[in-house]
Amino acid sequence: MLATLMVTWGAAVALPGDALGPAGYRVLTELAPEPVWALVSIAIGVMRMAGLVINGRWRRSPLLRAGGAAWGLGWWLGLAWLLWLGSEPGALPALASYPVCALFEAVSVWRGAADSHRSGALGRWMSGQ
Repeated sequence: MLATLMVTWGAAVALPGDALGPAGYRVLTELAPEPVWALVSIAIGVMRMAGLVINGRWRRSPLLRAGGAAWGLGWWLGLAWLLWLGSEPGALPALASYPVCALFEAVSVWRGAADSHRSGALGRWMSGQ
């Protein structure tokens, strides 16, 4: 679900118009233009989706899941932090929802890491097997 939300967020930002125009998004647009934000969001989301599709079909897939979730965690935390930096009095709905997305990504990192440990995927990867 979070991967789909990332792709959808990126697609919405990529559409014509000024999606990041509201004042709360000021810090984002100072760092990079809208197409860059859209591309990064879509890229992380698509990579997460790919990891979920191959989950279980490849013996190291728990590592892929954990790594993808870590990227997602960074994405949602980064968005929340940058919105918080640019926000004015009055809460943006995104300031309430992005940290929740980050929380669920953190759970996904934990579960992927735990599955990786149980399956021995990390040990095999470290030994080159």
